Amino acid sequence: MTDTPETTETHTPDPDTFDIADWLTPVGEKKHRRRETVTVQRHDPALVAEIQELKDEWARRELHNKAANDDDVKADLAVGEASTVDVSDLEARGAELSERIKATSVTLTVYASLGPEIDKAGVGVKNGDPLRDYRILADAVEFPGGVKLTADQWAAFHNTIGEGQMIKIMNAWSTATYSKPEVTAPFSRRS
Repeated sequence: MTDTPETTETHTPDPDTFDIADWLTPVGEKKHRRRETVTVQRHDPALVAEIQELKDEWARRELHNKAANDDDVKADLAVGEASTVDVSDLEARGAELSERIKATSVTLTVYASLGPEIDKAGVGVKNGDPLRDYRILADAVEFPGGVKLTADQWAAFHNTIGEGQMIKIMNAWSTATYSKPEVTAPFSRRS
């Protein structure tokens, strides 16, 4: 007898209890499809500037603290550069900025697509046309609350998040669609 449970590759269900209906998912339903999640952020230049300002204030405070104990650093510290801001104020600003960063983020659920869905997305578009990707994502991606975008809305969303984050979403779609799912039992010695 082996200590390792049977894998899905070798498992044969009991013919008396096997229910084929449980293996048949209606076309278009995605509840059994592989999925990935991706978090993207909307760029906010004012927020980025405030984050940098807070980092600079922390650096000035650290330099001021070093100067209080080190004559060499004190000599390098220009008049007026010392931070007079209380640490609790800096921490409060950091907490507020963290909340604002969260508010500019959204986590998407990206579902695997099937061949016919991918083929349909490419109908009437030239190779390399982003419309194909927008059509795929319109079908494969859900925002919080089950919200889905149209292909036209994906073009606007792409414009908002930029190329790097769009690639991140497409990579998640590719992983969900083309990667072999690996499910291991937590009690297996091999997992």
